[in-house]
Amino acid sequence: PGFIAKKISKCLGDIPAPRSELENILVYFVYSLFSFLATLTILNISGQISLNNDWSYLEHQFTKPWFCLNVLLISSICSAVIGGVWTLYGEKLLLKMFNKINLSLNKNLVYLTGSMLHELFDDDKNHLIQIEKDGKIISFGFYGGLSSPTSSKVEIILNFGEEWQKSNDEYLKNNKHKLNKTYYDMTNLITIKEYEIPKEWNVPN
Repeated sequence: PGFIAKKISKCLGDIPAPRSELENILVYFVYSLFSFLATLTILNISGQISLNNDWSYLEHQFTKPWFCLNVLLISSICSAVIGGVWTLYGEKLLLKMFNKINLSLNKNLVYLTGSMLHELFDDDKNHLIQIEKDGKIISFGFYGGLSSPTSSKVEIILNFGEEWQKSNDEYLKNNKHKLNKTYYDMTNLITIKEYEIPKEWNVPN
């Protein structure tokens, strides 16, 4: 169950910083524990087992092929749901709560992926960004995705449709873009600037 939950979590974008073998085992154990408890609850509610049953009754139930298949199916579904819910909602809500505490204590924010760049842009919103190196513009467009935070190199995709190109050229020429935030990569000396998306472009934020 823990393996299934972790794979679902990874497919939904949960790619944490590298962990030790012990940490990975503990993660799988926690996922498995919650999946096990959820499976037991469903089996109990559906009347297939009871908390009052003794061990001999459970042993007898597991001799039935249909019961074993049913437990396997319920366990797999619970694992997938737990992995998905934790990644999409639980982890983010918990992190938001802890970061509010960190801010109140004047401490740095925590980034679960270990990458500030992922945390800034991987939020299902449109981001208009400009990449610079040595004072020269390398690229400009809408953020389209980043390579895994565990990758040895950082790769980024920028999208920019032709329908915005003419309007953007005018904005750049007249310096009309409003700067939202600036990200500095101190290792590679790269600057990433995020600009406010002009309302007349009709692009949702």
